[in-house]
Amino acid sequence: VLGLSEAPSDDTAQALQAAMHDADPGVRGTAALALGNVASAARQAGQLGAAETQVDQLIDLYQAAKTDGERADALEALGNTGDPRILPIIQGALASQDVEVRVSATRALRFIVAASVDALIAQVMQQDPAPTVRKAALMACSFRQLVAFFPALQKTVQSDLVPDVRQDALSLLAKMKDQPGVVQLIRTVAERDPDPQLRKNASDLLR
Repeated sequence: VLGLSEAPSDDTAQALQAAMHDADPGVRGTAALALGNVASAARQAGQLGAAETQVDQLIDLYQAAKTDGERADALEALGNTGDPRILPIIQGALASQDVEVRVSATRALRFIVAASVDALIAQVMQQDPAPTVRKAALMACSFRQLVAFFPALQKTVQSDLVPDVRQDALSLLAKMKDQPGVVQLIRTVAERDPDPQLRKNASDLLR
């Protein structure tokens, strides 16, 4: 599949770059996502110049976007790169009034290695008004060291008003039951959560 090679060739990148100008928006979107994968693979393979060029092209794509839908699609592609240079773009997009833009921006944080990223994901998880964005933050933190998110997960599973969001937090807590305080927190959910299905799910985790 184009864009998924561990050692992307110049031909692969050029084919994707050409496809990003296709008349079909679906083809353009798929090509951009794949180019993000190629940029990530190129960086990991030490092809830093190629990776930088590909990320630059995706940044240009985002900056040229005319609609929120196009911006969200470009953010998804940028997120695949994991390049720290995209962090300022993501931070700006997190302030968008459009929920899908914020969802894509939040997901785009998952691979970025930078000191501020975990705190930013935790902030979105706890503060964004849209449940879908908070769920995107939970998805993003699932790609990272979960222990760093224990305080945010604790607050989310205990106080988020949306059962689906609390369930996602509970599922992540289940992956770190060996950490201090986690089993007791799951027990609290099993005893006190207002949603009966969530109480049952938490109880099942304690067996």
